[in-house]
Amino acid sequence: MKAWLQSPWQSAGALVFALVAAAPARADWNAEAFGLYGGTYAADCAHPAALRLRVAADSLIIEKAGRTMTGAHPEPSYSFFGSQAPAHFQVALTSPLRTGVEVTFLVYRDGAGRYIELQTDPKLLAALGLRPGDTTRYRDCDAGRRQRDGAAATSDEGGNAQAAREAALASPLADREFKRIYFDALGPKVRETWLARLDGPNPGQRSVKVAGYDYVELAFCKAHDCHDNNLVVLYSRDAGKVYGLVFEDERRTTLIGNPPPAVAAELRHLWQAEWRQSR
Repeated sequence: MKAWLQSPWQSAGALVFALVAAAPARADWNAEAFGLYGGTYAADCAHPAALRLRVAADSLIIEKAGRTMTGAHPEPSYSFFGSQAPAHFQVALTSPLRTGVEVTFLVYRDGAGRYIELQTDPKLLAALGLRPGDTTRYRDCDAGRRQRDGAAATSDEGGNAQAAREAALASPLADREFKRIYFDALGPKVRETWLARLDGPNPGQRSVKVAGYDYVELAFCKAHDCHDNNLVVLYSRDAGKVYGLVFEDERRTTLIGNPPPAVAAELRHLWQAEWRQSR
């Protein structure tokens, strides 16, 4: 085994570099994360022996000098840093290795295109020839895509703040301001666990315009009981408002946040579209 792979872990019998067989690709991963972030990234794409990071269909791969370490079933997290995401942050892709150690690819996009920073156990970093806290930027090795991404990042600069806020809402309670306003809007219903945690299935979030104002629309439901317990929420950070419609136990519908009549009417349409129509 080559010298750069020798580490205290291996002397204890642990396999730091283990190839994990790829599992069937999941639809959510392929549609969202792989479609956007798949590819090969390196600090020096022209150097074949240099450390490379690859985002594959259902795995995160680290390559160096012909040796490979793979983690299966990566999980994308758009709220990895909570409401305090660094500039240009896009998503954190995390995957466990067979040894139990996790690797995280932190994906960013700036005017030069997308890049990844590697985050993992210090001993594994040392085995890779890196230091704890290393912030090497591994750039996308697809030159054409790198140029397109860089141009898009530059043209979108004015909308970066709003995009970052919306990305944080993939796990909305990580946004303290949203949590405060949302809990106020819930009132006594904050005692309902699924409403207070918002940890059930959700179809994602999107930007909508209602009654002439811009909102982020979110939809969540109670785990294992989506049809009968669900909600739709409209959030405006600028206005400091949360409006919502809660549907419970097959029959009860409650408006939260005291929405104006036009917003209340639109909430009913949005609820129908989210929870009673085929997606």
